Amino acid sequence: MRVVSAIVALVLLAVLLAGLGWWVSAYLESPGMDPDAAQPLTPGTQDVPRAVPLPTLAERAPEDSTRVAPEAGPEDESEPPVDPPTALDERGASTDGLPILVQLQGSPVSGAAVSLWESPAQSHEDPPHHRGTTDSHGRCLIRTGATRGTVYVWSETDRASAIARWSSREELVVDLSPMARVRGRVLWPDERPAADATVVFDAKASFMSTASIDRVQEVDSRGRFEIDLDARTVQEVVARVGASESPPMKLFVEAGESKEVTLYLPGAFRIEGIVLDPHGAPLPDIEVRIWHLPSDDSTTNEMFSSPAQQHRVKTGGLGEFSCDMSGPGRFEVLARSASNTTRYAEVTLEATKPSTFIELTLPATRAIAGRVVWTDGTPASATQVRAEPDLPENPMAALSQAASLRDRFPNRSTQTEPDGSFRIEGLHPDVTYRLSCQPDGDDPATHYLRHVLPGTLGLEIVLDEESLRGAVLTGRIRARDGSPIPRATVECFRITPTPFPIYSHGMVGEPHIVDDPGGMFEIEHLVPGDVYGVKVVADGFAIAGRDGIEMDLPGREVEVVVGGPGSLEVRVRAPGRRLEDVTVIVLPMPFFLGASEELAVDPAGFAHTEACPPGEVFLVIRNSDKTIVRSQAVVTSGQTTVVTMDVPRVR
Repeated sequence: MRVVSAIVALVLLAVLLAGLGWWVSAYLESPGMDPDAAQPLTPGTQDVPRAVPLPTLAERAPEDSTRVAPEAGPEDESEPPVDPPTALDERGASTDGLPILVQLQGSPVSGAAVSLWESPAQSHEDPPHHRGTTDSHGRCLIRTGATRGTVYVWSETDRASAIARWSSREELVVDLSPMARVRGRVLWPDERPAADATVVFDAKASFMSTASIDRVQEVDSRGRFEIDLDARTVQEVVARVGASESPPMKLFVEAGESKEVTLYLPGAFRIEGIVLDPHGAPLPDIEVRIWHLPSDDSTTNEMFSSPAQQHRVKTGGLGEFSCDMSGPGRFEVLARSASNTTRYAEVTLEATKPSTFIELTLPATRAIAGRVVWTDGTPASATQVRAEPDLPENPMAALSQAASLRDRFPNRSTQTEPDGSFRIEGLHPDVTYRLSCQPDGDDPATHYLRHVLPGTLGLEIVLDEESLRGAVLTGRIRARDGSPIPRATVECFRITPTPFPIYSHGMVGEPHIVDDPGGMFEIEHLVPGDVYGVKVVADGFAIAGRDGIEMDLPGREVEVVVGGPGSLEVRVRAPGRRLEDVTVIVLPMPFFLGASEELAVDPAGFAHTEACPPGEVFLVIRNSDKTIVRSQAVVTSGQTTVVTMDVPRVR
């Protein structure tokens, strides 16, 4: 009997084990346990994909182009964390993640790779990094505990990308732009192709401060390369062969643009020279700065986004210096001694003249000396006396960040002695100076004296109440019907008149609050001889302004008329071009009004705005291939102004 019971027990145990094995096998083979299968969705998580790693540059390179590999560097086998799915609430927001919508021309983009960098708590820390992909609705949710950072999105299918900042948990909408195609070649000084070169593209110089996107590419047997780059970024490019590295070149690329570049390895283009003292003796250890200026056909966007490339070298024991350039072009060269004495020169390198030798002789400096007194003859002791070059600033130097007046002719200052005397040394003999005398550093009251020659001695400057007010701008604000505007805000700007209206030295002082029944305002302490403009903001009216106000003593009077906005309609005729690649930029004049607007062109070729300040407007059409078309128009308050602009046909 016991034997039979034991046999029955063994049979039942075998059946139980077999059933358990079948159940486990079936469970493991179910979709919920397959790591490659879709995860079960809980309520509210539909269409939320798992975060997946962003493909490497090598993985995402098109098969028909030169493959791109990550930049070589220290071994790091760690990958950024891959986040699990997180539920969205009814508003599309999340308490522990960032919802992202990716679009291209208004349509959602599926399968786009998303890379998110959190802004680090400390500037020296590496930013935390997360990755994901968009679903069929163009959406992606990435878990993050941060509240701000940078997002980079790339779509292989559409060959488009974008970089965006985020500073909240609300859904971030990212609009992709077509990537730019850059083709080029790497050459040795004798024009031979550098077949074994590596080209490195670094986007750190762009606005993306918490992350960088580097790309490294090998050239072919003819020294040629081709690569897609993110639009509207500044790329710093160098070519390397062994220990040889080309001088860095900066590129600014627009959406969909195609650009050709040539990188020369050291020795191809070179500026050499010698720095001498006023007596002709060589000067060792002198700093020499060289700016490679943007080309004459550079657009304003390029000048703002891709500033002049600057190089710094030191003279040797015999006063000699040498610097390799990235290619032909125009250059500014500035030598500066330890005492801030300078000598400036401009040179041009061409394919037929790839090198040049210049001699920079630092000048013998001069002084301006004199005495500052009050009208009753009392010495104005402890008065700050400042000498600045009395020349208009070059606005294009400000755009391209080339040598400015301050670089070429440094300012000098001193304080008067108890007897009111002063002496300012180290002034450049090639310019006249403007002297400013400020008795109290906490009070803007300043006396100005212009066109003072270096070497002037025995100068007497008399301070009085009127001169310390400087030039006074008195204005009146009225509506178009002549009625005064009793309340408004007025901002004053010092400007440099130029053929292309783009440059301002910034606002002078603080905004002035107008609270006068007659709409009157008064601005003191302006510099006689300088040119100013005013911007007026009044409730119920469009922004208005005046420019070209040249001040003299005791001052000037102006009237500013404000009115309602007008409408502007721009018809764009661009045969052979995609209208979605065309942007119309509207710059109301004066340019410092800060009311510029970018208008998209609809499929019918029209761009429209309803809120354009009345008056003159400057219009710029920017196309993806950098074709620039400029025009001007006058907008009337309450009316629609129609302008037609033609973009040259693609050849």
